[in-house]
Amino acid sequence: MSIGPILKNMNQLIEIANIDDFSSKLQNFITSFKNKKNLAVLTDFDFTITKLYNYQKNKTLGSSYRFYDESLIGGDQQKITKAQDDLCKIYINYERDTSIDIKIREEKMHEFYSKSLDIYINPKFTRDSIGMMLEKLKDKFEIRKYLKEYFELLIELEIPIIIISGGIKEVIIDLLKQSIQDFELYCTQKKILIIANELIFDKEKGCIGYSPDVIYTFNKSYFVKNIIEKNFPHIENYLIFGDHLNDLDAAKDLNLSQEHIIGFGFINIKPDYIGNESKKKEIAKNIEDFKKVYDVNLIGDTDFLFMLKIMEMFKKN
Repeated sequence: MSIGPILKNMNQLIEIANIDDFSSKLQNFITSFKNKKNLAVLTDFDFTITKLYNYQKNKTLGSSYRFYDESLIGGDQQKITKAQDDLCKIYINYERDTSIDIKIREEKMHEFYSKSLDIYINPKFTRDSIGMMLEKLKDKFEIRKYLKEYFELLIELEIPIIIISGGIKEVIIDLLKQSIQDFELYCTQKKILIIANELIFDKEKGCIGYSPDVIYTFNKSYFVKNIIEKNFPHIENYLIFGDHLNDLDAAKDLNLSQEHIIGFGFINIKPDYIGNESKKKEIAKNIEDFKKVYDVNLIGDTDFLFMLKIMEMFKKN
């Protein structure tokens, strides 16, 4: 099986770590799926399903934590934004710097996500406020192009979609509801499962807290294992999507060999880095690091068209 014709027609930069290995693995996935229906998609949300940059406006977009506009409920938005920015400055290096001991990184990420969620505890903040805030801040979020078509094809083929995110579940739901018809129905039918941090609301007291088991970059596999064992024990093969080198680790507790995983990495490059000679080495190193982890790497904060074309092969064969 050749994926050459698909690659030839892609108007996006794609780096495949080993095209022969990828083609062979993909063929095995298709054959196995035809016989057993034993495939699932496991994907991150922030900056994987969503974009990190708006290229036309040359601006950075938001994660599912950046929906909160406290000015709409009588608070000080500048104070909230500063608190979020300050937390990022303190902790972001622990997420990115692989030279730091993993135990320290895990501890700091738990602190980071817990403190980020603490911001939302507010008696005036209700579940309904999220939709109002997203409407005001809608320019901060972009679902990747062809995500809707990709998810609809997965559902048609009865392939479970598992979204595992350190983001906020209610925000993820509200954003995807805007893009995918019958999204909530699919969730109810367990065609789409979302594993993410949940806010806790009280009718009288507003937002009073969040789910006790905080999900962050390095502990996703624990939650994935529980969901898989409960809902999809027969699944053997996984398509995994992420924008972080550790996103593929979401499947590590499933004890799968690499033959049962095809990884797709989104390498989100800042628009002003593209064509910048001084950034060439940095970009090249980033790509090489991703190629060591993911089978397929999509460069430049692109869309889901390549994955859609790949999934159409499952439908045809």
